[in-house]
Amino acid sequence: MRLARSLIASITLLLVVVLGSCAEPTPASYPMRAVLPFGTVNMSVNSTGVSSDLDKQSILVYVRMESLEGQEQARVASQSWDQWFKLADQNGKKYRCRRFLPADSYYRSFSQVGGASSLGKQAEDRNSFSPVPTQWIMHFDVPLEARGFTLLINNMTFHTAGQPVAIAVKLDQ
Repeated sequence: MRLARSLIASITLLLVVVLGSCAEPTPASYPMRAVLPFGTVNMSVNSTGVSSDLDKQSILVYVRMESLEGQEQARVASQSWDQWFKLADQNGKKYRCRRFLPADSYYRSFSQVGGASSLGKQAEDRNSFSPVPTQWIMHFDVPLEARGFTLLINNMTFHTAGQPVAIAVKLDQ
């Protein structure tokens, strides 16, 4: 009987440890316009914008990123860093970042009318990261009724000593 209780207590403790390690870390809170500790990149959330259509609203988060390590890191950022950003509404529902691009590339992609030649686009894309861009846009699509947004940043890959592994920025609206 004592062995069974000991075994149950050990299994319970093991489950608590394993499940606790799977939980998302509590993010460190920062205000808008503060410099965020995002690895070696100096990042700040400057402003937001909202547009809507019949079934959703688009939240744009305008970000300044300095100290990117050249054109190649900027290119990689535009291709894959969207996975590190989420938007949470006041009810805790999370939305993924749909696009993360330098501001000029973001607006250029919406100003082109269909049928632009891919050859011209490729030449344009090659020059998008020279000089290294500092103004970036995160694009999130959310339901019309969603309100009270916080930007969540997963800093697990980029954090350095003393930096939080998760960051939260309450957005002004």
